[in-house]
Amino acid sequence: MENVNPYESPEADLEQEQPQTYKPKVFAINGRLGRARYLCYSFAFTFFLIIVIGAVGGLSGLISETGEMSTVHSLLVSMPILLLIVIMARRRLHDLNFSGWWSILMLIPLVSIIPSLFLMFAPGNKHDNDYGLKPAKNGALVYIFMSLFIVVFAGLIAVVALPFYQEYMSQA
Repeated sequence: MENVNPYESPEADLEQEQPQTYKPKVFAINGRLGRARYLCYSFAFTFFLIIVIGAVGGLSGLISETGEMSTVHSLLVSMPILLLIVIMARRRLHDLNFSGWWSILMLIPLVSIIPSLFLMFAPGNKHDNDYGLKPAKNGALVYIFMSLFIVVFAGLIAVVALPFYQEYMSQA
């Protein structure tokens, strides 16, 4: 017979299982993407698109006699970026447990505003869903880039809005 002390602490595994997550990659086609990463990646691709289109436009202006960027050049430059934006929207929709086919709405002018706002502000699933594991928490680098892009975006709005405001004040 075993000598059991009734006042002894029970032996139990008190470690709780941490939910499994995965680290999203920037150029992955599948998987889920949270709001902060979606905004960060989208701003980065848009900023890159502006720089590339400006460079191609400048080069084509040097080459062509009219100084205008041809439609073919702008389409060739913007197609890969548009494809990346649709892929990011698809991954964000997967985080919301929606089909990626809804990302096609991002290609329709003016209609794309509604799904864009939805993707920016709707919270994703907190747990695993039909499209994979929950994304890992954002690192400091994502938040640094987010704040940088917000400052740049606010600066661009100020650069555009300030002259209109000054003109309005001079007329008033």
